[in-house]
Amino acid sequence: MNVFRTSLRNKLIGVFLVPTLLIVLVYGFLAYFAARQGLEDELGKRLVAVGQTLSADMSESIEAAQIARLEPSKKRVLERLRDKLRQTREQTEVRRVFLFDRDMKSLVDTRQGVSFGQQLYEVEADRVEVGRTFDTGKPTTSVLFRDEQGTFYKTGYAPITQDGQVIAAIGVEGSAQYFELLRNFASMLTVLGGVGLLLVVVAGTLFSRALVKPVNRLVDAARRLGEGDFEAPVADGGDDTSPGEAAEEGDEIAFLASSFEEMRKNILSRDRQMQMMLSGIAHEVRNPLGGMELFCGLLREDLEEEPDTEETRQKLDKLDKIRRELTYLEKVVKDFLDFARNVPLELERFPAGEFADEVCGLLAGEVDEAGCALSVEVDDELELSADRERLRRAVINLIRNAYQACDGSGTITLAVSARGDDTREIAVRDDGPGIPAEKVEEILTPFFTTKEKGSGLGLALTKQIVSQHGGRMEIDSEVGVGTVVRIVIPFDPDVKPVEQQIPEGWLG
Repeated sequence: MNVFRTSLRNKLIGVFLVPTLLIVLVYGFLAYFAARQGLEDELGKRLVAVGQTLSADMSESIEAAQIARLEPSKKRVLERLRDKLRQTREQTEVRRVFLFDRDMKSLVDTRQGVSFGQQLYEVEADRVEVGRTFDTGKPTTSVLFRDEQGTFYKTGYAPITQDGQVIAAIGVEGSAQYFELLRNFASMLTVLGGVGLLLVVVAGTLFSRALVKPVNRLVDAARRLGEGDFEAPVADGGDDTSPGEAAEEGDEIAFLASSFEEMRKNILSRDRQMQMMLSGIAHEVRNPLGGMELFCGLLREDLEEEPDTEETRQKLDKLDKIRRELTYLEKVVKDFLDFARNVPLELERFPAGEFADEVCGLLAGEVDEAGCALSVEVDDELELSADRERLRRAVINLIRNAYQACDGSGTITLAVSARGDDTREIAVRDDGPGIPAEKVEEILTPFFTTKEKGSGLGLALTKQIVSQHGGRMEIDSEVGVGTVVRIVIPFDPDVKPVEQQIPEGWLG
């Protein structure tokens, strides 16, 4: 498969993972902010309750009157009020308790270093809440703040009244220590979310593997069928379930596999019937062809015994034409049979130089007769692993096409080279007229030919042989320059070379 495409397994994992991730994130954020808001509200209520308790104790009392007339010189009153605020702070375990007037100036404060009349700038940040307390006489709370040490805190405000008028306000400041709990809570949510996502990934992987595994088998089977391999069954384990039974069971993949298997069997049966039919046709055609060749030979012998006259020479010439046509017809029959047969490969390892020399030796006479030159480029130490006889047939087809395209003159080169350690390239180059770009793909199609006489199976048979080796064909051609046809096949060093058999009796 193309690596840049998203596989079915990754899609299934994504279907599991993405919604789960979104749910975990949304739930985590909602849970965190809900917990934070709840704890913040609870802290505000607690601070307001402390402030209201002091407010109820001081409002409309002698202390309220003293607060209304409070001055720096009244040190005993200031100290008594400070002691009361300190006691409240210690009992309630808040961070700070303080009194201030409408101008947000300190009256009494439990914090060290805050003097009478000092401007409370931190209170000014809560101007809206403080103003509401002085205007309405109702307690309020500030928003959550962070101090210089990075500690979160919150302040509750409660009014102190005298004669129905708000004369001062109590501020109760508490630190939000619960944020440590929130951090722990957030960490726990993160861990649980991570564990949950991991479980989802594992479950998704197992599920997708169970689903994708039979799909991958079907893909491999479809690829084999596309390559013409109809022998290997589609379904493994001897599953003979018919498509109808699979459909009734509700198993779509089994239904698809059964359909593929049924199609494979039908194609294989039709292919075998066609091979039998072609073999029968070839047999029926070859028998009269053999008889015709025999009678042609007898007729030639009779004509050669007659006087050497013009009429006799014309008869011999016509007889030669008949024999050439019979030879061509025999070749067509052989091409049809070779293309229709599905013979298993017999792999062997052999020297590339020896193979190239063998091919050139077989075609030397034909190439010379066509007026072309044939050369070889190969490394003597290079080896090939293939079905030698079938590969030789493929290369011979290419060289014959090359010298036929050169039309009476030209140079043909057979080159064998290595593409890495596990790939070999066999190239046939010619300086003929070239092939138009629009016909490059068509020339590999069965029965396509540009010759007046030709079966159109030569290159198709070559492509079939190369494909059976697990290789491919590459064609580069330029009109007026020439053509290069490459056979690219894998090389397997583990294939054993064929041992040379010494005929019995040679050694005595």
